Formats: sequence, C-alpha cells, structure tokens
Amino acid sequence: MTLCYGLVTSTQRITCYLLLRWSRVTRPGRANISGCCSREGRRCARVLQQSEKRSSTILSYAATLQSCTWLCGSSSFQMKTGLSSGPEFWRSCANTKTCSTGGTRFRPLSFEVPKPLFPVAGVPMLQHHIEACAKVPNMKEILLMGFYQPNEELNRFLLNAQQEFKISIRYLQEYAALGTGGGIYHFRDQIVSGSPEAFFVMNADVCSAFPLEEMLSFQKEHGEPNSFVILGTTANRKQSMNYGCIVENEETNEVLHYVEKPSTFVSDIINCGIYLFSPDIFQHIGGVFQKNQEEMLLEESTNGWHRAEAIRLEQDVFTALAGQGKLYVYKTLGFWSQIKSAGSAIYASRLYLNQYHKTHPERLATNKKGGPKISGNVYIHPTANIDPTATLGPNVSIGTGVTISAGVRVRESIVLHGANLQDHCCVLNSIVGWDSTVGKWARVEGTPSDPNPNDPLAKMDSETLFREGKLTPSITILGVCTVLLLSCKVCFIMTLLRNVCMFLIILVITEILCPQVVT
Repeated sequence: MTLCYGLVTSTQRITCYLLLRWSRVTRPGRANISGCCSREGRRCARVLQQSEKRSSTILSYAATLQSCTWLCGSSSFQMKTGLSSGPEFWRSCANTKTCSTGGTRFRPLSFEVPKPLFPVAGVPMLQHHIEACAKVPNMKEILLMGFYQPNEELNRFLLNAQQEFKISIRYLQEYAALGTGGGIYHFRDQIVSGSPEAFFVMNADVCSAFPLEEMLSFQKEHGEPNSFVILGTTANRKQSMNYGCIVENEETNEVLHYVEKPSTFVSDIINCGIYLFSPDIFQHIGGVFQKNQEEMLLEESTNGWHRAEAIRLEQDVFTALAGQGKLYVYKTLGFWSQIKSAGSAIYASRLYLNQYHKTHPERLATNKKGGPKISGNVYIHPTANIDPTATLGPNVSIGTGVTISAGVRVRESIVLHGANLQDHCCVLNSIVGWDSTVGKWARVEGTPSDPNPNDPLAKMDSETLFREGKLTPSITILGVCTVLLLSCKVCFIMTLLRNVCMFLIILVITEILCPQVVT
C-alpha cells in the first residue's frame, strides 16, 4: 500500500487505506478509486492522486501495516476437547490493531518491514503468537486479519510458518479499518465455520508467554461454558490508567466493571489484549452494530456502513458485558508488555530471549572455542559472520548475513539483516538497520527506555517521539547508513574550515548591515 504524508487529514488517510496499492518507498503508487464506497473516500483518493503528480518521494507503505488487525487463533483453530457430546472445534484469533496512533511510534523501522513481521528475539514478532497457538492441542488453523494488501514478504512468511508448524494459516483482508471488534464480526462466518466451541483473539503488538491452555482450563473451572475470558495482569497505579482497567470479584474472578484508559485510578488489573471467546460473543457485537446503525439513521452521513461496522471490543463490548456474569479475567503471573515503539522492541526481545531457556534453548548462543564471547542471552543467526574477539550480550539479537569484525562490543541491541559492524566499534541500546555499516572505532549508543527496575509492577511506557516540545530520549535507530569515525587530522581540518566559513559569513553580513564599521 501507499500512504501520503501531510496532504490529507488523518481521518482521510484512514478512509484511503482500502484504496491504495502496496509499493516501496522509492516507487510511487497510484490510488485506485474504483473500489471506494463513499464520496469522502473518492475525494480523498483524488487528493492522493494529485499529490503523487507533485512528488514521487512522499509515498510510503509503512503506517498501513501498523494499523492492521491480525487474527491468529480461535476463529480458525479446530481443537477436539474430547467431551462426551462429541468432537468440538476450537479456533483462535490474534488481533493486531494499532489504529490509535497509526503506528507512528514504531517508525522508522516499519518503513522497511510490516510491524508484525519485525524480528524480535530473532524471529518475526507474529511468530511468537503462532508458536503459542500451535502448542494448543489439536489446533488446526490460524486466521490473520488486516485491511491492507498482502505482499510478497507476508505471503512468504505465511508459507514458511505453515510448513514449520504444520498448521493452516490464512489471511483475511478487511475492506477498511473496522476496529478490534468490527474485524472479527465482519468475518464471523469464517470464524464459526466448523461450529467451534471457543476461539482466541490476540493483539499482535503484545509480548507475552501466552498462557492459552491455562485460559482454556480457567474457562472450564469458572463461569458457564459460553463465558468470555480476558487475560489480565497487574500494573502500578499510575501506569494502569494507560490501559483498560478491570474491576473483578476476587472470589469468582468475574469482571464487575471495565473502563478503557480511565482519567482516574480504577483498578491495578489491566487488559493484556488476549481473549478467549465463544461464538456467543457475536450476538453482543451484533447488538453494538445494530445500535450504530440506528444512530447513523439519525445523522446525515454518507459513510454509514463503514462507521456502523467499526466496533471496538474494549469500549463498545466489554464495558456493556461487565457485571452480567458473562465476562471473567484470568490474571497471569508471566511476563507481558506492549510493543508500540522501537525501545519496547528491545525490551520485548529481552523477555523472549529469557524465555528461550525454557521454550527454545537451541536459539541461544553459547561460549564455544573459536567463537565470540557471549555474555547473557544472545541470539545469533546461523548465517552471521562473527569474529572470535567480539563480545556480545546481554540481550543481543543478530540477524541474517550480519558481519561483526574484531573487537566489536554489542549490548542491549538488535542488529538486522546485512549490517556490518567494523573493527572495535561499540553498539549499545540501539537497533542497527538493514544493510547499515558502523565504522571502525565508532560508538553508537542510545538511551534505555526500560520499565523501572525497582518496581515489579512497572510496565513499558509507550512514549511519543516528542514530549513538551523536546525529543524524548530513547534508543538509537540506524537506517540504511554508514557511521564512520574520522581521524583527528581530518576532524581538525573540518573544524578549521567550518570556523573560516563562519568568519567569512559574519564579515559579509556585517559589511552589508554596517559598512562604516568594516571600513
């Protein structure tokens, strides 16, 4: 897909996600207005087409990918429960929407790869979800849901994942951004095919141990078979207001009250974005859809169907279900974090690398004779070429085809495909982009953005790029670039030339403004 910056409003950009083809940054796309179903959408598409004539460099496909919804699970997972009533089917959906900010907090990393496919701890972010779903007994299918055009990279990932996990994985494309609830409601026929007893819905921009089997057991022990379960965790009072807050019955774990991002403290139990539903959830979502339609009839709107079907699970459904004996919360003691920004990707990588000791010990590098020095948890792709004198770790992920030369030090960083770290350079708290080069003796260091280590309930803060007019300190991200350390002689000459130029500029300005002073 293509995306136009600055020439249309954010509302118009959301309308145009359906209309645009996916293309590289260096190749402009063309808006296709034939598929637009509204006057606003057609007008916005024409604005985009006019903007393309002015410039061929303002188009990008990145933000669209961060505004997608992925479904991994319940709607397409079939599981035999072995009950006396006969075979029962289960499905699970992983929902990955980041529509609130358009995914801007993850830039510039998402300019090169879809956010759900960004490598975290050596594998694509979404693969951690798929691995968890594949471990559920008798799981048969995974559905991914989004409203952008699939591309070669996504198709290749799906094909490789199907072959590795021996499970069917399909992508369902929305016609527009329908929200966390509107997406699964739009594809409800696909989800309920095969008469599943329950299904999971998972946000793809979360990092978790994914206790899916525990949630299934919890549903059987608490409430009715058709009850719904939210995965929750505990946060501190201040940070809890940045998430959906859950008030529970401590004896039954029933959700009594739910508020999405309250302005004051409500509860320290927060929503993790992972749910276990039964098909009965569609009756409640359908009620919201009908209510939206009725409200649309009272308003003059030309985009009624799009607005009516845009449904948010948290605000529109959970708030109404709370206190009715249908919604429960399963509190996990395992790790959990959101992945909204580049800094949170490094933190998520640390959590996954630590989990590898239990789940995938073969992915962790070890100290070997003739190999680099490994300190802590480190992932190294087999195709990487690393000098034995290099020191890596803790929390380091090395991608495919990376070259690391003699004496290099890397810590708390992600080094992506094709990067080249030359002799004795130092990389700390950074993400080195695809095919980037860090020169000899250069130092690249970012600011850590981890949760407060002294607060066990602290979560990752999803900071914006700017706060109070100032750039928020965060990790360093290197794009396709070269970082070199100049010699002292070169630096001296450059400084001298700069000072001479500044003196000449000041002399010329003074002569123009005050000629008598110069004479």
